Amino acid sequence: MVCFGLALLSKEHAMCLPLLVVLCDLWRGRGDWRRWLPFFVLSGCYLALRTAVSGQVSQTTYWGGSLYATALTACRMAFRYAALLVAPVHLSVDWQPGVSYSLSSLAALASVAALAAAVVWAVWALARGSRAAFAVLWFLIALLPVSNVIPLKALMAERFLYLPSVGFCVVAAGAFAMRGRAEHLFLLMALCSVFAARTVHRNHDWRDDRALFARTVETCPRSYNAYFNLGGEYGAAGQAQRAVAAYRTAMRIEPRYGDAALRLARIHRDQGQLDAALDAYRAAAEVAEHPADIHNEIGNLLYLKGELGGAAEAYRRALGLDPRHSQAHFNLGCVHLKKGDLPEAVSAFRAHLRVRPLDAEAHNCLGHAFSRLGDWPKAVDAYQAALKLNPNLVMAHFNLGEAYAGQGRVPEALEAYESFLAKWKGSPERAEVARARRAALKGQR
Repeated sequence: MVCFGLALLSKEHAMCLPLLVVLCDLWRGRGDWRRWLPFFVLSGCYLALRTAVSGQVSQTTYWGGSLYATALTACRMAFRYAALLVAPVHLSVDWQPGVSYSLSSLAALASVAALAAAVVWAVWALARGSRAAFAVLWFLIALLPVSNVIPLKALMAERFLYLPSVGFCVVAAGAFAMRGRAEHLFLLMALCSVFAARTVHRNHDWRDDRALFARTVETCPRSYNAYFNLGGEYGAAGQAQRAVAAYRTAMRIEPRYGDAALRLARIHRDQGQLDAALDAYRAAAEVAEHPADIHNEIGNLLYLKGELGGAAEAYRRALGLDPRHSQAHFNLGCVHLKKGDLPEAVSAFRAHLRVRPLDAEAHNCLGHAFSRLGDWPKAVDAYQAALKLNPNLVMAHFNLGEAYAGQGRVPEALEAYESFLAKWKGSPERAEVARARRAALKGQR
C-alpha cells in the first residue's frame, strides 16, 4: 500500500492499479473484496488530496465540450492504440486524431460496437481462465486513466501505452509459447528482430528536436503543436522565413493557437515589420490564456513606433486584465515620463514597486520623475534606493549627482559625479557632461 501511495504521488496513471488487482485476482479464481477495499480507499484519498491542493482534478475541459464526445473518441483511440502495438509503423510525438461527436460517424459507431463486444467476450472468457481475455481487460483497464474520463491536455499519446502494452506482451507470450517446437522460437526471434529494427529506425527521428518535429509533421500533418515546435527550431537557427511558414501553418490548423500568433508577432517585430507584428499581436491577444502579457507587448511595439497614446492605452488594457502586472505599470510610467505627465509617472512607478520593490531600475526612473518635478529630497531617496540595490547602475550615480546639486549639496554631488565617471563605459559625450557639471560645482566652492 505504501508503494501504491508513492506511485499515485508520482504519476496519476497508478489510479488503475485497484482494478488491475481485481482483474488479477479474478483470473486466478480469487475474489476477496476485503483485499481490494484498501486500494480503492487510498485512491479516493488521493483524489481528495489532489483536489484540495490544486483546486481541480482535471487538466482541462472535456474534448468536444462534453463527456459523451470524449467517450466516443476514447473508444476510437483504443483501437488506434492496439494498432500501434501490433504495427508501430507510423509514430508521432503528437497525435491529433480529431473528436467524435455522435454515433452517426461510422468510425465511432463501429468502435463502440466492437469495444462493447470485446468487453462482453473478455468478461465471459475470463471466468474460464482465458489468457487472451486477461490481456484484453488489462489493456483496457490500463488505458482508463489516460482515456480522458478525467480530461487531460493530450487526447492521445504513445507514452500512454507503457502500462497497457503488458496486455499485448501477455498475448504475444501465449501465442509464441515454445512448448519444445523450434518454429515457435524462430517466429519469436523474427518478431523481436522486426521490433528492434523499428526501434533503431525511430531513434534517427529522435537525434535532435528539429528532426523529431520535422518527422512529426510528415506523420501527423494536423499536428499544430509539431508545426509550432518546428517553427521554434527554425527560429533558433536563424531561419526566420521557415519559422514564419511553420507558425502560419499551425494557425491555419488551429486558428485559436495564441502561442503561434505570439511567436509570429515577435519575428515580425525583430525584423522591423512593425505593422505585421501589430496585427499578429492583436490576433494573439484575442485567444491567449494570459492576454495581459500580450497587451503589454503591444504597448511596447507602439512605443517603438512613437505612438505614445496607443502604447499607454495598451498598458492600461493589460492592467485592466491584471492589476498586478508590474511590467505594464513600469512601461506606463515610462510613457508618462516621456510625455511629461510626471505625477502619473510617479504613480505608475510606485505601483510597479509595490509588486517588485527590489527593481533598481524602477527606483532610478522614479527618481528621474521626482527630479523633473523639482522634488529633490524624494529624488535623492529614490536614487539612493536604486544604488543600494544595484551599485553598478551607473546612470543612477549621475542622476544622484544631479539631485544633490539641485539641493545645493555640493560635496555629495561631487562625490556622485566622481562615482559616475569611475564606472562609466558608455558614450564620451555623457562623460563630458559629468565633467562639466563637476567643474561648475567646484567653481562654486
